Amino acid sequence: MPKPAPGDFDRICYHYEEDIDSAVKSAAGEPHDYFLRIKARELVEHLARLGLNASGLRVLDVGCGKGRFVELLRGEFREVNGIEPSRGMLDAALRRGLPEGTFARGHAESIPFDDAAFDVVFSSCIFHHTSRESHAAMAREMSRVLKPGGHLFTFEHNPVNPLTRWVVRYCPVDVGVTLYRSGHIERVCREAGLLGVETRYIVFFPRFLSRLRALEPSLHKLPIGGQYYCCAKKPER
Repeated sequence: MPKPAPGDFDRICYHYEEDIDSAVKSAAGEPHDYFLRIKARELVEHLARLGLNASGLRVLDVGCGKGRFVELLRGEFREVNGIEPSRGMLDAALRRGLPEGTFARGHAESIPFDDAAFDVVFSSCIFHHTSRESHAAMAREMSRVLKPGGHLFTFEHNPVNPLTRWVVRYCPVDVGVTLYRSGHIERVCREAGLLGVETRYIVFFPRFLSRLRALEPSLHKLPIGGQYYCCAKKPER
């Protein structure tokens, strides 16, 4: 099957949340928003571990979809912007009523912002919707808009996890995608000139094992979490 193109998201944007919720609830017992909140918390906490105060940082969400992640993070950071290639998804983001200029149309390979504009750039599950051949250019472009010493975060599905594979297989949003292991994303970051590449694994337990979720922070090196993220730093100079 072909990979979904931006036009596909224009067609599915009206039932996007329902499609994802149906798939993830059947496997993990939680709605999509639960996982977005986990990633928002991970982002803020990781920056804190680096000694950075989120409230002073300018952040870009690359491939922001309908803007829910941006909405969740606005109270944590000085400024959060989002770019999205799909017009339908972007229109939905604009209807959230966030300040003018929060969202713009753009692709990871062509970000409509100046060099060194952001302290943090992140993406959430966009690499598996793009061709492997485009990943190097995506990482270089995301690095371009980072300030020297800024940080890139890339959240992705973990193909090693069987529940994740099940969700992706039966979610209409993910028809035809290829999931990438963390080693691929790490390599792409290094080839883009980024430093200190680190991977952390998250979301280990479905709802029926929720009593074990308190253990998840101590499991971040175990490569079987449902998702993972790579963090890397742009050289200071």
